[in-house]
Amino acid sequence: MKKLRHSKYLFLCPLILLMMAALFLAGCSKKKNLTYDGTDMGKLTERSVDIMGVRYNLYSNGYAEVAAVLNPYFELSESVTHEGTSYSVVKIQENNFGGVSGYGIFNKVGISSQGLVEAPEHLALPDTLLSLPGYVFAECTSSSITLPSDLKYLPLGAFYCCSNLETVEFPDSLEKICAVKLFTGCSSLTSVELPKDVSYVLSTDYLFSGCSSLQSVTIPGACGGGVLSERTFADCDVLSEIILEDGITTIGFRTFHNLPALEEIVFPDSVTEIKDATFYDCPNLKDVWLSDNLSDIPPHMFKQSYGNYDADTSGITIHVKESLVEYTKNLYPDATVVAK
Repeated sequence: MKKLRHSKYLFLCPLILLMMAALFLAGCSKKKNLTYDGTDMGKLTERSVDIMGVRYNLYSNGYAEVAAVLNPYFELSESVTHEGTSYSVVKIQENNFGGVSGYGIFNKVGISSQGLVEAPEHLALPDTLLSLPGYVFAECTSSSITLPSDLKYLPLGAFYCCSNLETVEFPDSLEKICAVKLFTGCSSLTSVELPKDVSYVLSTDYLFSGCSSLQSVTIPGACGGGVLSERTFADCDVLSEIILEDGITTIGFRTFHNLPALEEIVFPDSVTEIKDATFYDCPNLKDVWLSDNLSDIPPHMFKQSYGNYDADTSGITIHVKESLVEYTKNLYPDATVVAK
């Protein structure tokens, strides 16, 4: 009987040791080194240190990351000091709110339990920040935002639903921009010229969707890799001037969606493809200048929101190269088709 009890304990010992090892490793994982944008930040030494309205995580190599904005009077500087040690602020923490990474780090409701957090009228980020998480300014209440001077990448949905945003200063250091939902819901933005000498990753889906005060915009040829995709411009009530620069190759489905103020659009000759329904609910469109290098002209460019019917094209003049005049007239008999 004693032998059996002994063997039972011998069986349990390895199991207990295994559990203890797992708990030890779990504890160590909180102290693991963090490499961020090529910088080894070392190990997390302090958690949730609140300094001047901002919560920071501090790392052993002298780096700090912004974990939360806590009150309306926050000060975000290039470095912070804690217990006599100075830390350089190089990162904004990747948080998850409803599956959206970094959503609302500066937004009006904050990310803490301490209630409303109103961002300042002008928000300037410290130049020491190396990169930003997606949706970093989502619902931010600032009217202007200055990005870090050495920032290389502007992420997904960076200015999502910044309803007070009027101006953005893009640094010359930018190398990549994710155009997806970049300015979605920026209802106070009146004009913007996107940087030309950068590469754009992913698509332009909903790039300016809901920018109800946007009047004019210039789109560089590199935007979206040359492809303007679904609802790049959607529900922009007063948008009347869209300048598409050379390099744009494809105009997608519903690229121009519900633009009541748009009267004219000129496609550069780099455009080789236009999808159906690209002018979905553009009731006041009068002049469409098509590229000379189109591989085909879509038969249903002009759609209306009810049913599966094409909009009335009797008030539209379509400008095409001479060799496509008759072909275009057959596609759109109610429109005026003229040679360029």
